[in-house]
Amino acid sequence: MPRAGAGVHLDEEAFTETQAWIEAITGGSLDEEGGFEEALRNGVRLCALVNTIKPGAVKKVYEGSIAFKVMENLSKFNAAIRDMGVPTDDLFTPPDLYEGKDLGGVVRTLQSLGRVAQGVEGFAGPHLGAKLATETKRTFDEKTLNAGAAEMSAWSGGKKIVQVRGEAHGAERMGKDLADAASSGRDTAVVGRAGAPTTQPKAKNLSAAEDTPPPPPAPTTPVVVSIPLRIGEGAELTLALHEGETPDDAATRFALTHGCMDKKAALMGALENAINPAPAPAPAAPKEEIWKSRAWGHENMTPAEIQAEMADLKPKVLAEVNLLRSDPAGYADKLEALVPYYEGKMYSPPGAPKARATVEGVAALQRAIAYLRGSDVKPVGALTLAPGLDLAAQDSANNMRYSAGMGMVGKQRDNTIERVDKYGAWQDLLGEVTALYTRYPEGIVAEICICDGDSTHRFLRDVLHPTFRVAGVGCGPHPTMTYACAVTLAGGFGPKPVDKRRIVMCAAGGEPDERFMEVLRSVPDDDFQQEILDQIEGGCSVHLSYDPNAGVEAKLTDEDGSVTEYNMEWEAGE
Repeated sequence: MPRAGAGVHLDEEAFTETQAWIEAITGGSLDEEGGFEEALRNGVRLCALVNTIKPGAVKKVYEGSIAFKVMENLSKFNAAIRDMGVPTDDLFTPPDLYEGKDLGGVVRTLQSLGRVAQGVEGFAGPHLGAKLATETKRTFDEKTLNAGAAEMSAWSGGKKIVQVRGEAHGAERMGKDLADAASSGRDTAVVGRAGAPTTQPKAKNLSAAEDTPPPPPAPTTPVVVSIPLRIGEGAELTLALHEGETPDDAATRFALTHGCMDKKAALMGALENAINPAPAPAPAAPKEEIWKSRAWGHENMTPAEIQAEMADLKPKVLAEVNLLRSDPAGYADKLEALVPYYEGKMYSPPGAPKARATVEGVAALQRAIAYLRGSDVKPVGALTLAPGLDLAAQDSANNMRYSAGMGMVGKQRDNTIERVDKYGAWQDLLGEVTALYTRYPEGIVAEICICDGDSTHRFLRDVLHPTFRVAGVGCGPHPTMTYACAVTLAGGFGPKPVDKRRIVMCAAGGEPDERFMEVLRSVPDDDFQQEILDQIEGGCSVHLSYDPNAGVEAKLTDEDGSVTEYNMEWEAGE
């Protein structure tokens, strides 16, 4: 089967019949879903195909669009059909389909599945391709075997080949040797140098019919291709192709000489493969690297480059956190790819210059995976970036960075509430998670999830808490632990309330200035704030008299001069 994607034409007939077969089993038109490649690309229809052929072959199918989960669908499909009997050499790699690298390989896999499916118990079709041959065993008594041994011994110069104890039968052995040579001729072929003749021992041909013509003499021209063969357990022979000779001529001459005309086609195939070897298949594209090796150190970076990297990293960390929050079970699959990076208590993250010691080894990672797959863990909403929390998070990261070897304690113990209060007012709930060692988003979130040494997985539980709706991210190089990152979380965040008495005004239809908005945002009621803004937009002028310890009085004057008062009271400390 030609492999499209490597400069080889895709077999249109095979492509068409394969698409029709998939549509007949799974229903619906692939063309209506964007065509063969697009319709199969996420693996959902392929998993449905194999589950129809053998129910339950793929237990769990992902129907979203996250790349590594989609690739997992394709890997599950391949694993299922391999278990059904599709040869490993016939399997496409997930990038062949997901990235459109080799649709010919995908068609080849499905054609192979079509043949294997015909032998699956309970599957009535429709079928694709020719049915695979089934083994037919025959049993001979000792008398028959002895007679056969006498007849076949001449194949090896009188040496007995067929043995009565059920060992190899000479004719079967010869057929296997020739078939093997035909299928792997390009691997065993030896291209001879011009003028280098080969010696070809001959075996007496006892099985040829009387009317079989004698073999033609070997040409005197130089041998250009020679393939070693063995008949039974006899001496090694050579299938030779001479200069100016066709593969058909050479195969006929050999078959007539050695009485194996039924193997002529296999012999021709071996010679043709040796003359025009099939192009070596392109190296299989590696499976998607979930954990890519990244640049690790920052020693050669300028301060400006470090600042630029920090600014670029913060939104990416938040996006990775949101990926975890949106699909905890799916993220567990991503974390599972880190298991091979542990050896005992040593952990070597992808790209790390050296391994580092951990408290628990892989046990902490496995506990995090189990937690994320637990029935109690549900997807939660995405976090949004709050600028004030960003500043508080950067203070936390700096506290770790400037602590040298003191880790997360810093020069002085840090109080998250006091630090956040410097920049604004948080609401409902406040928390913070931190990570060291890694400077890329996936690695940072992995460290937060693993919680090495903390069996309660506090950081992981915090980052998945549904009350948190906003966050800030701070990061930067660490002098002894490579990198430091802090993610500060809150239920809400805004400017701090005005702490003094203040009177402000906004004219009808005007734009509230910052002084007016500071007072309005200090009122602890969102509905009140929105009503005042709506009245201004509707043509009223507004007068606010604010007392942080008592409340706020609002006077609204419309275009006709009518005055409406709104009052809200609270006690000091609310």
